This record gives sequence, structure tokens and C-alpha cells, in this order.
Amino acid sequence: MRLALLSLVATVLAKNAAVYKNVDCDVEHWGQVLSLQDSILNLADDIGIAPFYNVQEADRLSSLSIGKCTNAETLYSANELIIVINGVENPQDFFNGGAEAVYEIDIVDDRQANKFKKFLNGISSKLSQLEKGNGFNLAKLSNEITLFTKNKATHLEKIWDRYFHDDEGTKVEKIWSELKQSLVGVSSNDNDDSAFILNKRSLNHINDESFIKELAQLDFFLNDKAESLIEGDKTFIYLDSLVAVYKKTGASATYEVCQRVMSELISDKLSHFNTKTTIIALPINQELMTLKQESAASAKSALGKRDNSAQVNLFKSVGAGCFKSEEACIDSTDSCSSHGVCLNNGGCWQCVCSATKENKSTTHWTGSSCEKIDYSSQFNLLFWTTLVLFAAIISGVKLMYGCGKEDLPGVLLAATIQTKKST
Repeated sequence: MRLALLSLVATVLAKNAAVYKNVDCDVEHWGQVLSLQDSILNLADDIGIAPFYNVQEADRLSSLSIGKCTNAETLYSANELIIVINGVENPQDFFNGGAEAVYEIDIVDDRQANKFKKFLNGISSKLSQLEKGNGFNLAKLSNEITLFTKNKATHLEKIWDRYFHDDEGTKVEKIWSELKQSLVGVSSNDNDDSAFILNKRSLNHINDESFIKELAQLDFFLNDKAESLIEGDKTFIYLDSLVAVYKKTGASATYEVCQRVMSELISDKLSHFNTKTTIIALPINQELMTLKQESAASAKSALGKRDNSAQVNLFKSVGAGCFKSEEACIDSTDSCSSHGVCLNNGGCWQCVCSATKENKSTTHWTGSSCEKIDYSSQFNLLFWTTLVLFAAIISGVKLMYGCGKEDLPGVLLAATIQTKKST
């Protein structure tokens, strides 16, 4: 069984969205370039929701057969697995170049990328409408995994509630620990001397809860539950945690390790899988990538403007807040406590803190590892407000006291004296 890559090319920053499929048959028309509309029609036909789309809207009818098997026989079971991975830096290289592109399509901007995501998000509901009277049900195990099955999947829902929705999270920790051990020493490309090798230290850098929970669910499902599905079942898995990791760390070593971990896990599990599988890797939105790059550039600029003498003293002693490498910075600061990124400035790697938002409130962080809440802005606001109010009160009291000591005007003074005499 081999993986065939259906690559959706985005002209924005030369990033591609990509769809990988298990192929055990001959496929024609490799290397074609399709429009976004044709790719949607192609995948809709593949997944079984073609009745919702008009084939006459295709830019090129021949595009609908691209990536399809030319022979009728297949070794696959009737089950189907669809995995969507959002936030991949280079989707066409997600499996390290091991799959050949079947076709490509231009995605001009984020608007088209969002249109494609909308299509993917609507797959399960469209299938539900088509099979409403045939005994199929939608079972949502979590935000990541949805089943389209003839079974009610009550037992799986109970397992997910106990293992992955429990506040203690002991099952997630156990699966993640075992998964890390199995990945130590794995190389991204055995034929390349410069291959990316996963090691214990790089894996220990990963501390994003959403990523760990997603990987634990994916590993558990592909290990123990996927083969137990009955004929005709479809499973949709939507993985979005790479976006969360990128938002925190940018294009860092930790983000790269997370991508490699996810790709190695999927590749390993699917090599023992006899289910028709479609894997769709989506690139990072242009807006988010631009925002992160501008943030990093701004942080570097801010570091560069610091007093040169202070920098020299800081860089001479590789101590608190200053490290010789990005890996040392990430390892020692726990990825800047997930509140910033490690940036290089003049040979010194140190944390540059960023603000976080939660429930519409913004929190600023400080410290050598961004571990402390920065109350300086609140303190300055409170201090100067109190000072101004105090000064205003004193001025008001002095004004009132001064008014009481001043002599009345002549007319009022005469009236006051006359009133006293009459009494």
C-alpha cells in the first residue's frame, strides 16, 4: 500500500494544501493542476456527497477522474477514514516527500482557503442528510472525532467520556507517555543524512494540552477502535492543535517537532490499516502567518533597541534569561511558559513575552521565562489616578478654606452689619 498525494497548491507564500490517500490501484493523470471548484467536486464524488453539487459547474469535467483508481478491484474494506489536519507549514511535505503529487490546485488567498474548509466541515451533515433513512447515525465522540455509523456507538461515547473528558486526564497522560517513548529515535527520512530525528528532549518540549489530547485520541482510536467499525462506517477526524502551537511558538523547533510527531504517528498507523483513508493537510492561514512574522520582527526590533552596554553585560554571562541556543531556551523556560517565543539577538537566545487573551481580558507577562504577570500597567494606572484624585481633593479643601477667610464684598458686608444691628 502506498500513499498518493493530492496537492492543492496555494499561491499565497507558496504554501499548498494537500490531500493524501491510501492507493492500492493504478492512478492516471499525475501532476495535473485543478481549480478549487474542481477539487471540491472531485472530493465530493470520492466521499459520497456528489448529489449536493452540480457537475456542470466543473471547470473541466476530466478533473473529476483525477486521483481515482483506473481498475475496478480494490483491497480496501467498505469503511472510510477522513483526517483533516489544519495548520501545517508545508502540507506537500507533511510526510517528508514520500508521496508523489497526483494533482494540484491554486488557492489564491485566505478567502478561498476558508471556502475549502467550509466544504470539509459540511461533509458529515451532508452525509447525514443523504443516509437519513438508511439507519446511519452521527456519533460525536469529541470535538476531534465524529463517526457516521449504523451503530449507536454508545460504548465508544462512554469510553471517550471516561478516558478523554475526565478532568484528571490520567489516560491521556499515559497514552502520551507511551507514544513519546515509541517515537524516540524515529527519523524523518532514513535515506537522508540530514534527516530530522526525534529525541527525548525535543519531545519533552511539547506541552500544549490541545496537541497532546488530540494525539492521544488519534493514537487510541487507530490502535484499538478503528478496525472494530462495521461495514459502511465513516470516521471524520479534525485535528486543529497545530494552529494553537503555531500561535504560541511561531515557526519554532517545537512547532516542527509537533508536525513530525503527528505525521509519523499517522504514517505508522496507516501502514497497518486496511481502510480507505483520505488525509487532508491544510496550510496556515496567510493572515496568521503574516501576523506571527510581524510580531517576531517587532520583538527582535525591540530587543535591538536596548542599551548596548546593558546587552553586552547580559550576553557575556549566559545566565538567567540568556541562552546559547533556541533548544536551551525552550528547554530551560518551558517554551517561555507558553507566554512568548525564544528569539535570537546577537548570539543570545531569550524569551520575548507576548500578551494573552482569555474571556475578553488581556494579560501581559514578564520575567526571564514569561512566568510572571506584568502588573506595571495596572499599577501605573492606579498610582497616577490616585495621585490626581488626592491632589484634586487637597486643592478643593484649600479652595473652600480660602473662600471662608476672604472678606465679603462691600455691599454684602454692609448688609451683614445692618442685620446684626437689627437683631
